[in-house]
Amino acid sequence: MLRILNRVFEITALLLAAGVVLLGPWWFGAWEMWGFWPFATTLFVATACLGLRAIGGACQPPSREAGQRTVNGSGARQGWRLLAAFLPFLLYAFFRFLQSPVYLLAERSFLLHLTALLVAALILGTARARARRILFALITADLFLLGAYGIANHFITGNRYVLWVPGFAQYYQDNRATGSYFCPDHFAGIMEVGVCAGLALLFLGKAWSSRTCGLVLSLLGIIGVVLSKSRGGGLTLVVVAAAVLVWGLAHLPRGVRLWCRLSVASALLCAAVLVVCFAQNFMQRYSHYIGWHVAKDRPPREALAFVADVLRRQDRPIMFAAAYRAWRTHPWMGIAPGMHAVLWPHFAPSSDGDRALNRWPTLPNNVYTSNAVHNDWMQLLEEYGAVGFLLFTVPLMLLVRGLRRRLHYAGTQLGSRARAESARPDAIQALTALLALAAMAFHSLGDFNLQMPATTWLLAALVALPLAAPVSDVPGEDAAA
Repeated sequence: MLRILNRVFEITALLLAAGVVLLGPWWFGAWEMWGFWPFATTLFVATACLGLRAIGGACQPPSREAGQRTVNGSGARQGWRLLAAFLPFLLYAFFRFLQSPVYLLAERSFLLHLTALLVAALILGTARARARRILFALITADLFLLGAYGIANHFITGNRYVLWVPGFAQYYQDNRATGSYFCPDHFAGIMEVGVCAGLALLFLGKAWSSRTCGLVLSLLGIIGVVLSKSRGGGLTLVVVAAAVLVWGLAHLPRGVRLWCRLSVASALLCAAVLVVCFAQNFMQRYSHYIGWHVAKDRPPREALAFVADVLRRQDRPIMFAAAYRAWRTHPWMGIAPGMHAVLWPHFAPSSDGDRALNRWPTLPNNVYTSNAVHNDWMQLLEEYGAVGFLLFTVPLMLLVRGLRRRLHYAGTQLGSRARAESARPDAIQALTALLALAAMAFHSLGDFNLQMPATTWLLAALVALPLAAPVSDVPGEDAAA
């Protein structure tokens, strides 16, 4: 009876976590003013179910079958260690949350980190091999539907609606696809994850059906990014293409690998040329952002000076500089979680003003507010300081190292007929996680996709899936290259 009850808790926790991951993007990205709390509460309930299962498992009498499951499932211990490496940062974030003078903003910042870790822990603690494959298939199907809706909404309604809610005028007037998100840059972010999953299926899938699905999902994601006109999204696709050349073909024999990389690089270059030639509206956003459409007719030195001046006055460099000035006031502990938006009026003006001399700053920056730095890394440093930045980035590097090892081992098994069938899903999931991490890490240099809860939960789920591989699937991990 106790064993059945434990299994019920396990399945319930997994289903609730999967529901949050799959449905979050369809509820405006689970933006806090729309649907964050119902999803967060669902995660807390799922975590309680996982805790009850752990208690029941400790009370359950040992059996041969249960012992065998424990041995096979102990491979996830490496995954648990990687997740546990984030606990010092989480404790530090909670400590800083308690010290923040603005409770609600600090609470939002802390819960973004907490809920992402809960999603990963729920999948790591409940998803067995078959469940991991099903969940990955559901995530790829969800990404396909998100892309299909975004493209259909772009051509049918002109993006005037986000689901059933009127969209923001500055986006649909510029004819930018938003999908189920209010911001086209965030729609581009979720489409980048779709491209990552599609490329993993395309490069590591065995059956033609898997590769065809991967090709379709990749093309759909690229079209979504282009229609969103996201500059960061376009640059991120270049980074993903470079990453897939490094990781996606590493399993091939050395003699074949170089020629395959050259062939794939040539195909990607042709695709980039097509985008540059035929997506003029998309390319114009790059040109206008740096003022190149004006500077291109000037002498080279004057053109570079003009571009540098235009770029210095753009919104993102202004926010980066303000965040840097704020960080300099509290370099070790930061200005406290969520305080960027509150202190923006104080740090937004450039530092060359002088009240005593009645001299205005060169850049007063008093025409808009900044709710986010549009650089997740800079905002992490600004609000949590150098201590928090290191406590987060060091475990992140360990996580990437662990995923690379899983991909390496799974790739070495693809040449074996006996092991390829079980190793291929693990390889696909590990490659997807690595590509998605690379995409979000790069795009976060110029945007705040990871402050959208649904995107963060989806990324956490994709990272946790390969970490849940049993020990028998990842032997000798410490010795793997």
